[in-house]
Order: sequence, then C-alpha cells, then structure tokens
Amino acid sequence: MIRLRLPLLLAATLLLAACAKPVPLPPADVDNAWEAFSGQYLKPLPATGITAKASFLFSREVPEKQSGRLTVELWGELNRPLRMNASAGFGKTVALMREDHSGLTAYYPDRETAYWCQDPVVASMALGLPLPFSLRDLAMLAGGCFETIVPDRYAIGMIQKDRPTYTFPEGPVALLQTDSLGRPLKLEGEVRRGDRTIKWKADIDGYDDGPEPERIVFTFDTGGRGVLRIRNRDLTVEPWTEKSLELDLPDKTVIRAVCAFPRSG
Repeated sequence: MIRLRLPLLLAATLLLAACAKPVPLPPADVDNAWEAFSGQYLKPLPATGITAKASFLFSREVPEKQSGRLTVELWGELNRPLRMNASAGFGKTVALMREDHSGLTAYYPDRETAYWCQDPVVASMALGLPLPFSLRDLAMLAGGCFETIVPDRYAIGMIQKDRPTYTFPEGPVALLQTDSLGRPLKLEGEVRRGDRTIKWKADIDGYDDGPEPERIVFTFDTGGRGVLRIRNRDLTVEPWTEKSLELDLPDKTVIRAVCAFPRSG
C-alpha cells in the first residue's frame, strides 16, 4: 500500500503546483532591465521640438473596411502645439492636423471638413486611424522617449516568455515588455470612451542604429492594424514660429466634433 500512496501523493503535489498561480517576484534580470529602460527611455529628451518623417500602412474593419498607405510629416514643439500632414500616392494631401492643449483638429481637403475632439486619441480613432497615441506621444516615441505613456514605477515585474515584463495599474499602457537591455519590444493597453473600450497592442523593433525605435506595429481588437515606420527624425532646440505651426482653414470649411468611437455597420 505504501508503494501505491507515494505516486498518488506525488501526482497530487504536481497537480497543485501546476494549478497554483505564479508569484511575480521580480528576479534580478527584471530589476536590471527596468533600470536600463528607465535610464534610457524615461529620461527627458535633450530638445524642445522635433521634425520627423514616417510611413503609415493601415487597415481597419470599422466603420467600414479600408486600407491604405500614408506618408507622414510631423513637426513642432514636444510640449505642443504639433502639426502633422498626411499624404497618399503622388503627394495627394489626405489630412492636415494640429494638436494643441485644446485637442486635435484634423482637416480633410477633399471633404472641406475639419474634425475636432478634445481627446486626440479618440479623434484619431474616430477618424479611422488605428493609432492609440496622441501626436505628442508619437513625437516623443520617435525621439526615443516613453515618459508620456509609461509610468515611472511598475506594479508587477516578471519574466514572461523569457522577457522582462511589467504591468501598470493606471495610464494608457497596461503592460510593457523589454529585452534584457531594457529596449521596449511590446506594449499593451486600452482606450476608453464612455461605455466603450478598445484594446490594443504594439510590437516595437528596429534598434539597429540607436535607442530610437524604427517600426511600431499596432493591432486592435476591432480588427484595425497600423504599421508606423519612422524614416528619420531630428530633435530641435530652437523654438518654432507660431506661423509654422498654424493650421489655416479655408472659409468654406465645415467644422464637426468627433467624440465617439466608430461603430460597425
């Protein structure tokens, strides 16, 4: 009987161990990677402004299926205002945007309409752009700074799929995953508006030429996907003139507020 009980006891012990939740005690690798990340990516940028160029491939399912490729130019003050122009093939202007402390305004010349929302992220997603960040966030990311989206302290640190992984109770980013050098590889979060929540993920790579990411792939639980490739960026210290950051709207422009996520159908 003793020979039978020992295997049963061992099997029961292994079953309990398999069902038990892992205790996220941060190992030394987690602490070291966080120190490297925070030292490089949470420090202030040595600049007040930026100019950057990128390409943006996107596809979406709502409010209707659509895909395309945009060439993006971004410039302005890191603390806002910021301007962004988006053009399609053969240099056709698709949208002219300005973000300041009052929100985001996006002008579409072919519609003779400007859309505005106090929340820049809601504005972008309401217009069908799969981007979970404001222009300011994108400008900071292009410069290699994550301080506007990632808190300076994490709630839980662990090794997940052989990578240092951190969770946060508040903020636009709920999860951050880095490599052993502290370079961001993955972000997860959600955008909320009223009673609706849209979850998103971002995969980051392209650190060959320095600490700044070259490519960010966004995916959304609504079926949207965006691939942002940052071609070049220049940090600036000279202030931009007010004129260079203005968004002049033609007299016939219709201005509409966009304050809700698009719905399918």
